[in-house]
Amino acid sequence: MNVRLSISVILMAVSALSCKAQTPERPNVLVIIADDLGWNDVGFHSKSATTPHLDRFAKEGIELQRFYTYAVCSPARAGLLTGQMPRRFGITHVVGPQQPGLPRDVATLPETFRAAGYRTSLIGKWHLGKARGPSDSGFDHFYGFMGAEIDYFKHTAIRSEQTDWQRNGKTVVEEGYSTDLLADEAVRLLQEQAKGRPFYMQVAFNAPHIPLAAPESFVEKHKNGGGLYAAVIDAMDSAIGRILAELDRQKLRDNTLVVFFSDNGADLRLSRSTPLSRGKDTIYEGGIHTPCVIRWPGRVAAGATSKQPVSVQDLFPTLAGAAGLKLPT
Repeated sequence: MNVRLSISVILMAVSALSCKAQTPERPNVLVIIADDLGWNDVGFHSKSATTPHLDRFAKEGIELQRFYTYAVCSPARAGLLTGQMPRRFGITHVVGPQQPGLPRDVATLPETFRAAGYRTSLIGKWHLGKARGPSDSGFDHFYGFMGAEIDYFKHTAIRSEQTDWQRNGKTVVEEGYSTDLLADEAVRLLQEQAKGRPFYMQVAFNAPHIPLAAPESFVEKHKNGGGLYAAVIDAMDSAIGRILAELDRQKLRDNTLVVFFSDNGADLRLSRSTPLSRGKDTIYEGGIHTPCVIRWPGRVAAGATSKQPVSVQDLFPTLAGAAGLKLPT
């Protein structure tokens, strides 16, 4: 891992850091990931998108306008967790349920944070194979699903129709809309967070991945424009708003570095990324160039933008560097 890919790559190099001295308190880190959210699916890129909470969030941080991931989700998630090109591990496309996926001998981002005393949690999607799961990869707590996609209300895998909803390795049967349940879990953990102990939290929504479904209130809201796809995104935006509001309530906002991005571009059956070409499953701009915003009050200039090219695997050394952690060798 190139240790020079540090916080300076994304933040200092784009002149977005404030001049304030860093606080000695280690920052919390919250990473929020959307699933198949395209370039034009956020209000700060398109007036037709309904994402008021993300729009406000973008004004409070720096938007990385040349942020790149991968054409599908498994490589993007592997890049985030390892800080390396996922093809080094043979992860070049979607990892199937019986495929090994992420090797057990590769150091991960949550392992790095946990070794430094952070409480680590993954809430939401794993989708990195069966060789190792979240608990084997540095996460103290896991609540979510292991595969590619689930039914939003039944929490079943689409291909097998088996329940894919877990809490720390044990299948649980719960009622509720997955987006809301994931936000509820994040809020609960923030409320229970021990004072003086920093956290690394990764919230990986399944929205707006197919098969689309949303609570009736959001469906009704968008029935005359945007349809079900817009309803799913609006519901996710509302859930993100609740998580960010809880940071404020717990007085964690100022010392929490928050990253939001989408794992890949939009499904072309649902959304277009104009002026970017094509979408998910392609290596054109619309497939790998996704929305990304970083907020760190007092460290990152609010309302800033950067055209510095950044890849998803850069986030590992960047976040570790922001916390002053030693990178694995």
